[in-house]
Amino acid sequence: MRAAAALALVRHQPAAAAAAVPELLHREEQRSATEYERYKQRGKPKLSQREIDPIVEDYREHMKLIHALELLPTDTAVPQLSKDAFRSSEDFSHVTSLLAEYGLWDRIAINPASAIAALGVRDIEVADRAEWLLVKAGPSVLPSVRGALLTATPETRNRLVYVLAWQGDTEALPLLQSLSKIPSADQALLNWAIQTIHTLHF
Repeated sequence: MRAAAALALVRHQPAAAAAAVPELLHREEQRSATEYERYKQRGKPKLSQREIDPIVEDYREHMKLIHALELLPTDTAVPQLSKDAFRSSEDFSHVTSLLAEYGLWDRIAINPASAIAALGVRDIEVADRAEWLLVKAGPSVLPSVRGALLTATPETRNRLVYVLAWQGDTEALPLLQSLSKIPSADQALLNWAIQTIHTLHF
């Protein structure tokens, strides 16, 4: 019922939904995290169907709340979806982060900074999610990706190189070739990226 109400609110009163839906989603994710901690403390026993059913219902609610966020205007939706897409979690609500990422594929270009920042987080799953998002986002994010390349940490820089390569960014070739001359750079990765871009276009 709450999720259905959220979908109705976003259609009829988007300004109110922009505040109410993220608050509800965050509260439900926090509750899920608390319940998961209790589950871990119990040694992660096999769950009964009676215990599984509420988790499934929570999952359905989370999916609808993410969908409600997707229905908001882009400039409002992107910051909220980004918070969820790059959220680190172990509990059963972590699937909502994947859904939020999918909702950003054709929108993140308005502000790729959050995705680029997420490339450097310690949670490998979150960093992988951000990298894949930037690959799927298309050419519109490439200027920001190229712009971040020179000042990024080595780990983040490598992920940025992957994004440029998988998107076949020919405009990045001079920059990649310049980086390949730096002794501390990952020569094998840069050479692979340059070759990959050439293979895709030439």
